[in-house]
Amino acid sequence: MIDVENFVAMITRQAAMTEPMSKNDQKERPKDRIEKVSLAYIGNYGRYQVLPIESMVTNYPFVFLPDTREVSIPRKSIAEDGTETIQPVWVKILPAEAFQRKHEGQVFSSLSNDEATLLANCQSLYDELSREIDPKVNQDIHRTIIRKRNYTLFYAYCLRKWSLDNERTTVRENFPGLFIVTAKGFLGTVESNMKEETAVSGSSNWLDDIYGDFRSRRGTLIFTIGPNQTGRPGFSTTATHKYGLPQPIQVNITDEELSKFRNPVATFMGWQALREDGVKDEERKLFNAPLMEEVAKFLTNQLNAVRNAKMTGASLAEAVAATNELAAKTAPTFGNQRSNDPILNAEKPQVNNMGAPADMGKVVEQNTNPYQSAPAAHYNPGGQVNPGFGQGSAQASPFGQSKPQSAPFNGGSTGFGGFGGFPSQGQAGGNNNNIPF
Repeated sequence: MIDVENFVAMITRQAAMTEPMSKNDQKERPKDRIEKVSLAYIGNYGRYQVLPIESMVTNYPFVFLPDTREVSIPRKSIAEDGTETIQPVWVKILPAEAFQRKHEGQVFSSLSNDEATLLANCQSLYDELSREIDPKVNQDIHRTIIRKRNYTLFYAYCLRKWSLDNERTTVRENFPGLFIVTAKGFLGTVESNMKEETAVSGSSNWLDDIYGDFRSRRGTLIFTIGPNQTGRPGFSTTATHKYGLPQPIQVNITDEELSKFRNPVATFMGWQALREDGVKDEERKLFNAPLMEEVAKFLTNQLNAVRNAKMTGASLAEAVAATNELAAKTAPTFGNQRSNDPILNAEKPQVNNMGAPADMGKVVEQNTNPYQSAPAAHYNPGGQVNPGFGQGSAQASPFGQSKPQSAPFNGGSTGFGGFGGFPSQGQAGGNNNNIPF
């Protein structure tokens, strides 16, 4: 039995802010990986009937990540035939509130003071670079390397999915996943329908049918997402709650599979999260200091290049491209790619380290970027973290091999998911870039 009063209060507080397979082509889903369903992707537009699954961190289904900054950083990838290519990967700079973990039933921030400083530094560098490029004047340059998103995350078991063109034909059914929404008004739409249903029924007790014990659900959340009906950038969303079925809904998911749905933020971050073998998702730190140090270095180089170009009257586009080219020469490498799906490829772990290069002479020699000096200042033969990027933090370790760092809990915000509120507009607007990662 859920705490109905608290549940409604938290939903209200949040709402105050702010290519899929066909049914016939479905394969047996992997039991060790949670599918990510990006609803910003046009191929995933449609009408969904779902059973929300609560986070084991917050005990609520929805997580809101406002103002998530993202940086496109070059990565080398090696195909199965050995072919090496360069591809950009969007690395996420999450808000500090995203890094929460549960300890002995209490939710706390997982960030140490040094980690919080490093995160704030990355956010500050991002904002400085954004101001220097000025998206109002140089939108095309801006969106090639940095972007900002408002994400709503929730686990759910999807009973049926229909296309927007034909809502009588089921195009997919019976699959669990992490649903990723960038439509600003999505939770405002969900909350609005909650209020309507509560007014009709005379109480909020019906919420237990949809958000209560998973094996006892007698109702579902049904939502649609598609292009903005006004023709402007963004999305259009609807949400309704159907409840009061005579018998609990039977679903094709085992308790073992269901137990893997623990922390939406951890699933969302994927390989970008700190690797912590043997630690439950709800207890993980998630913050990956080596990766954020790389992000800070990349942003610093881009910022210097843009400023130099502006001072000399050179092309901003050429300055950004030259800095990207230099970053690509020393980029960490992905392992073999076995999928043509760019979303799945973006989730592959890196097999190389982000530490100091073995031959600094080669790094200096390869620096052909006229907009910045050779990156000697970023090289530390002792392998310590770069000066200026989170002073006092632990020694940088190979990416993907980092060990959990013990850190005191700093306390955490309370409330629904601990993430403030959601925008309340029912007509979803917002992000106009449909590249999900």
